Amino acid sequence: MALLLVLLGLFSFVLAGWSGSPTVAPNLKAEPVPAATVPSVVGSYGPYAAPRLRAAGLVPVQSWCLARASEYAVARQSIPAGTVVPRGSRVRIFLVPALGSGVKHPPCNSFAPAPPP
Repeated sequence: MALLLVLLGLFSFVLAGWSGSPTVAPNLKAEPVPAATVPSVVGSYGPYAAPRLRAAGLVPVQSWCLARASEYAVARQSIPAGTVVPRGSRVRIFLVPALGSGVKHPPCNSFAPAPPP
C-alpha cells in the first residue's frame, strides 16, 4: 500500500510539471544579406578608386603593375560595374601606369600586391 501511494505521488508530480502542449519554436525569419552595387572605377586614379569601392560597402584589393610610373590608374576590375553583390565582397582592381604620366602603356602581365619601389 505504501508503495502504491509513493508511485501515485510521483505520477501526480510528473503530471503537474508537464504542461501538455508541445514546445513550439518561434517563427524565425532569415535576415536578408545587405547588397551593394559595384561602381565603375575603370579609368580612375588609384587614390580615388579604393575609397569609392569602400563607400559602396565593398573591399578593394589592389594589384599593381610592376612597371614604374608616377601615377597609376585602374585598367580593369574583377567584378563588372553594375553587378549586385553582398556587402563586404572583394573587388580586385588592376592598377597600371596612367596614360598621362609619360609612360607608354604596355600590356602588363605581372602584378604585385604593392606598388613597385
